[in-house]
Amino acid sequence: MDLNLEGPSPQQLKQKLQTACILALVAAAGLLFAAVSKRWLAAEGVDVGLGPRGFSCGLGADDCDPWGESASNAEVVDKITQVYKSMGRSGDAPSGLFPIVGWITLLGCAISGGALIWAAVTAYKGGVPLKPIPPTTVALLALMVSLIAGMIFIATHPFRGKGFSALGVSTAFWVFGVCNVLGIVAAQMLAKFKQKDPNELVI
Repeated sequence: MDLNLEGPSPQQLKQKLQTACILALVAAAGLLFAAVSKRWLAAEGVDVGLGPRGFSCGLGADDCDPWGESASNAEVVDKITQVYKSMGRSGDAPSGLFPIVGWITLLGCAISGGALIWAAVTAYKGGVPLKPIPPTTVALLALMVSLIAGMIFIATHPFRGKGFSALGVSTAFWVFGVCNVLGIVAAQMLAKFKQKDPNELVI
């Protein structure tokens, strides 16, 4: 029986590196797109959306009351809360957590996207740096935080079951989810291509 005890060939390593870099760059592009999108939640057939950056309405100022054509998530929560208080239904007011997790999600997407690009570029040029902290580690931490925050963001959105226009998850949210998973895979792959320490002793 023949046992191949040799490690992967240089060609195989190069292919794995290229695959990891491509996955990282695709994931980064998707995460950065998700970070700036105001269409994580959208109304079917109506130009209205909500994302980590806030609310947007393309129906014109007269048809976008009471929020106008653009508003922050905090403003949306405040105005919906005022509506319910005026109706004597303060218990139905949306969670104040919503705008906070929106910002956490946005920052997580931006940081993880940047870290993945940094990891891919350095890995391709000679190895992922280990000091002061590997970009792959930064990416993984930011991806985990943004994934959890993104789920809470969707679960606590202020239009959910409140009698307002129905908003459902849209393309940007699915891009976020897919690219988050791709980013986790890419970061783990790139972590194997570490920059060699010239002071390291090889025995």
